[in-house]
Amino acid sequence: MDSMTTCKQTRILIVDDDSGAIRVLTQILKDVGKVYFTTDSTQALELALSVTPDFILLDIEMPELNGIDLCQRIKNQYALSDVPILFVTCHTDVDTETRALTAGAIDFIHKSANPVLIKTRVQNYLALKHHYDEQRKLAQAVEQSSDSIIITDIDGNIEYVNPMSEKSSGYSRQEMLGQNPRLLASGKTSAQAYQNLWSALTSGRTWRGEFINRRKDGSEYIERANVSPIAQADGKITHYLAIKTDITDQTLMQDEISRLGRFDSLTNLPNRRQLQERLRQVLSACSRHQHASALLFIDIDDFRRLNDIYGHSLGDKVLTEISLRLRQDCLRTEDVIARLGGDEFAVIIENLSKDLWVAASQAEEVAEKILVTITKPLVFDSIEQHLTASLGIYLFTGDDLDVEEAIKRADATMYRAKAAGKNCFKFYDPQIQRDIERRITLETDLRRAVSEQQLTIFFQPQFDQDKRLTGAEVLLRWEHSEQGMIPPSEFIPLAEEKGLIISIGLWVLKSACLQLRTWNMKPGWEQFQLSVNISPCQFRDKDFVSDLRELIIETGILPHHLVLEITESTVLEGVSSIIEKMNALKALGVRFSMDDFGTGYSSLSQLKQLPLNELKIDQSFVRELAIDANDEVIVRTIIAMGQNLGLTVIAEGVENASQYDKLLAQGCKHFQGYWFGRPLPAEAFEHMYQSASEYIHNS
Repeated sequence: MDSMTTCKQTRILIVDDDSGAIRVLTQILKDVGKVYFTTDSTQALELALSVTPDFILLDIEMPELNGIDLCQRIKNQYALSDVPILFVTCHTDVDTETRALTAGAIDFIHKSANPVLIKTRVQNYLALKHHYDEQRKLAQAVEQSSDSIIITDIDGNIEYVNPMSEKSSGYSRQEMLGQNPRLLASGKTSAQAYQNLWSALTSGRTWRGEFINRRKDGSEYIERANVSPIAQADGKITHYLAIKTDITDQTLMQDEISRLGRFDSLTNLPNRRQLQERLRQVLSACSRHQHASALLFIDIDDFRRLNDIYGHSLGDKVLTEISLRLRQDCLRTEDVIARLGGDEFAVIIENLSKDLWVAASQAEEVAEKILVTITKPLVFDSIEQHLTASLGIYLFTGDDLDVEEAIKRADATMYRAKAAGKNCFKFYDPQIQRDIERRITLETDLRRAVSEQQLTIFFQPQFDQDKRLTGAEVLLRWEHSEQGMIPPSEFIPLAEEKGLIISIGLWVLKSACLQLRTWNMKPGWEQFQLSVNISPCQFRDKDFVSDLRELIIETGILPHHLVLEITESTVLEGVSSIIEKMNALKALGVRFSMDDFGTGYSSLSQLKQLPLNELKIDQSFVRELAIDANDEVIVRTIIAMGQNLGLTVIAEGVENASQYDKLLAQGCKHFQGYWFGRPLPAEAFEHMYQSASEYIHNS
């Protein structure tokens, strides 16, 4: 098998038992794309799965597996079902052509055809596939749009609504199709607005405005809409397109602020009085819903000196620009920022996590943005200013606290930040402050560890019931230069929170694949497999499937020796999309394991939909197995369920002979834990298990 490197954008696969025909087709198509080929039809499907071609050319008459049967097998693969297949053969009879097209081919061409015809035919079908892919992307974008999209015919009858239209209105697609958009009217949109709408549409223009509509449940909502005519090439209007955004909350907030009329005259921000009113509402909401919020006090460092040197006019310009930056660059639309007077600002961050430590991390992220934003240079009247700020952060849940007390605590904490040297933030709670400072230091060190390749992977062995080594789980380790080994439970969540986990996870996968290839080439290690934990953030990344496919091709591993461990939390959100992604990887040959099984909340109906190969019994059940009857029942149930579903069941956290004997008696056949072996670096692991096929645990 060989290939010719031409164009990286397009991959073409040729399957023909005639090497001469392959040479001719390769020469014809060398300018169209990168050509892969094989003369062995039985290996063609595996090759197609590994390279995922954009186009396939098949011969019909081949030994062992003919082209028509191969075509059907290819089309049955999820990852290959959309790939165009063109038969190039000596057969010209109608029956053969009919069978070929029925099997899923797009066309049928004779081997003696003009080379220009073959090349043109391939290029045309590739262009059609590209057009189809673009249309599918457009359809997905419309279906997944955060705006409501409605298309009507020329008479105003609804022909299409996207899911957001259903969500916003409360009506299902079936209830809306065929209806007039008046179905949503509340009677509160002015007649003049409708007159302007139809005047614009009939003259071929787009209308922009707002509707006050009514949902199916009777509640009103406000939508900002762009309604446009859809015309044919000759200018004839055939449909109307409405793109609408729900602005109810935004409008109500604006109306309330306008009604109160309590703004700071310089910055147009809410003033102290409005901040107090809003804070009173937030405190009440926190008490009802048991979530945290934060009050931030911000003071510009040494602002008085700027006023004294350059005058209040420049000072006012600086304050106005800072207020604009804070609103645009640091805060969500629902967050409240107020000017309290002079160079002091306050921010209310609502709806933080119920977990106070998580809420502190969320508030910390906002505080860091504020500090960075304020330190950006300001230039007025050719004068460049460099400012810093001091922040005080008070987290609250609303219990037994009034507005004035919350303000006093945030204000006092801000002065602590000034006393600590300025250009920093402090929390009212000293313990939270210490934890935040440690996290900041740890994040800096972690970024350095990633860039300087200080992370490494260890391997914990896995054994079967006969105590034979079958594989290992890949575990990420970080040995800090000063603090020693940092627990994964501490730095992996930090990596997920700070957006580092995707790059780290990809590095782990590549390192694991390279090591797997090395071990699989050693005598006695041919069937050895590696299990790699995949973070939910990494698995949901849009490029995860393509990245892993490229890694498999690059490293040349056998995909069925790679096991991806996912947790139940990964599949709790967006089950259908997760299953689709798992099936795409399954088609490559990759296997899946459900890690920490039994600790999540996935239902059995969800479980049976997942293309799993393995369940891992969480170590929390194994730990008390010998003394807790409930854990024994749970473990027995998981083992029986896994076996009935045809899944391998592996118990992790096995630390002593008693646990092993219990598990073995209940039918468990695969094990992992300290009793069998601790995680080791690759070289030490290989040295310890050189005689893997004969290794017996010294019990």
